[in-house]
Amino acid sequence: MKRKIWEMFPALCRAVNSTHNEYAKRLNVQMFHCHDFDHALRVANMAWVIAPDEKTGRLAAVAALCHNDDRLLQVETGVGPFGEVSRELRMKMIDGWLDAEPTGTFSASDRNTIIDAVMNHSKRNDQDGKDSLVLVTLKDADRLVNVEVDCIMRKAQYFGNSLRIVDPVNLLDDPKATFPKPGSAIRSLKLDLVDFQAEGGVASLRLPKAREIGKRRFAFWQLFLQEVVEQRQEMGLVPYPNFD
Repeated sequence: MKRKIWEMFPALCRAVNSTHNEYAKRLNVQMFHCHDFDHALRVANMAWVIAPDEKTGRLAAVAALCHNDDRLLQVETGVGPFGEVSRELRMKMIDGWLDAEPTGTFSASDRNTIIDAVMNHSKRNDQDGKDSLVLVTLKDADRLVNVEVDCIMRKAQYFGNSLRIVDPVNLLDDPKATFPKPGSAIRSLKLDLVDFQAEGGVASLRLPKAREIGKRRFAFWQLFLQEVVEQRQEMGLVPYPNFD
């Protein structure tokens, strides 16, 4: 059996976990737009599982351990979950984490690849194929973890009180819905389901192992969304009554 990522990079794991704990205590926030250390660890483990080769898996897993940097700094600087954080602040945090491992653990080339993946993991898939294999692996791993079953609750937590759970009128369908403004937490789940499953899309899974693992997760979400609609239909709430 493959070694666990926390066994391979124990000092890095401790450093990243310590930063999350320090920020939580100092800022009085346990979650950083739903990105705690457990999320980073899960994405790292997923990257290690789905990577097409060992070196890619190792670098993508390290990048995954570091990929909450922007979320921590978004909370600290107050820019919100869609706000930009300066590259300088991000580099300082990432470099500090990577330096936790013994000198020579990461070559200069490795560090550049890791940092590129961390900096660009939230962007859409590059349609010209310019994403490195490490970046592809990190993006797929992050998306897979974000469609695991507990993320149904995490999705609502991510948007907080600013977003209703269900839009009773439009339910899953609203042509104006976007990822930053889905209109409801349930619709946000549907958007992820569609985007991540699409072939050749801007947010689709690309690695064969990732697409295979995704099948079960997508099936569960599809069933969940179907039940949301059908249970409301049973109560006569589809279509929703007009009170205007």
